[in-house]
Formats: sequence, structure tokens, C-alpha cells
Amino acid sequence: MVLLAVPFASHAQAFKCRTPSGKMEFSDSPCAGGSQTERIQSNEYISPERQRQAREVQARNASEVERIEGEKASYNQQLQRQQAAYARADAEQARIDANKKARENVKAQQDDCSRMATDRNMGSSQRAALAELCAKPEPNKEKFDDCKAQLAKATSPSQRAMIASNCTGDPEAGARVREVSRPVPPPIAPSVITSCDKGGCWDNVGNRYNGSGTTLFRMDGKTCQRLGSMMQCN
Repeated sequence: MVLLAVPFASHAQAFKCRTPSGKMEFSDSPCAGGSQTERIQSNEYISPERQRQAREVQARNASEVERIEGEKASYNQQLQRQQAAYARADAEQARIDANKKARENVKAQQDDCSRMATDRNMGSSQRAALAELCAKPEPNKEKFDDCKAQLAKATSPSQRAMIASNCTGDPEAGARVREVSRPVPPPIAPSVITSCDKGGCWDNVGNRYNGSGTTLFRMDGKTCQRLGSMMQCN
């Protein structure tokens, strides 16, 4: 009877196990191999049912965390796609604006060229250099204005030729400007024939023309035509 009056303090056996990774687990069976069994205090014991419930809560929490992380990743991907779309739209708008600005610059340049071409005070080399600049549309207004300013300050055909080549990027542009700038040689006056013999004629400046008929050859190899008493050579 005395023994029956003593409260029955024993309960199901529990084990406190520390895994190799350091994680602490409670179990109603001995610790698995590799785990370290530690002493369990009476107030540390958790019944199998409570352990099951805790595992279910933990599983639900893990599932919820996984769902939230998935939604976050999906949102980030969507945000990145939107940002990329905005960047493409901005780049396309910038391209459209740049093309529009370039067309406006070229139109202003053409109007400017048409106005300057009517300047009667412009010399041949300056006009030729301007023609080279205007023949090559330049969308960059600042560059065109700078070349135009250089051309206005140039004082010689060689300077204008260099400006034409540098501004157009065409080495032949300068050569064309120099060609236009060369003075036109005065026409050669016909020689006057003073005497002739069987082999040819002499003119008033001492040139000898060999041959007969209307076509003769001057002593320097030039082909000449006899026009009455005059001799015209190419």
C-alpha cells in the first residue's frame, strides 16, 4: 500500500542527440551512429506527439518560406524584364531623336550652303572648298560650323585645300580645290610665218617648222597647223 501511494514518476525513455553537424535532436530511440548522446534533463523531454507536431509546424514554415522566396524571385525577374524593356525604349527614343536632329542639321547646312553660293565676292578657291564641304552632308552642326569658320579665315588656296580635305576626310578634295585655284595660262598667240623652203618654214620668233602642206611639226615636236601666214600649234 505504501508503494502504491508513491507517485509513479517513470515515463517513456527519451534521448538527446547531437549530430555531426552540431544540430540538436530529441528522439525516443537511441541516437544514430555518428551522433553524440547527451544527458537529457527531465524538463527537456518532449513527447513524440509534440515532436511530430513541431515537425509539421517546421515543415509548414519551410514551405511558406520557400513559397515566399519563389514569389520574390519571380518578382525580381519580372522587374528586371521591365527595366530591360524601359532601357530598350529609352535607347530607341534616343536613336529617333538623334536621327531627327541630324536631319535638321543637314537641312540647315543645305540652306546655309545655298545662301553662301550666291556670294559674288567669293574667290574661286573659296567657292571650290565650300562646294566640297556642301557636297558631303555633315549631321554634326558644330563640326560644320567650325569648318565654315576655318574656311572664312583662310587666306590662301593651299589653306582652303587643306581645310577641304580635313573636313571631308577626302584627300582628293584638296587636290580638286588646288586644281581650280591654278591660274589659267593665257592663250598662245599664233606665230607669223616669215619664210619657207622645201623642207618647211620659219616664223617671226625663230621657230622652225618641218614638213609641207598645212600640217607641220615645230622643232620641239609640237604639231602645228598653217593658216595662211599664221602657224597655230597645240
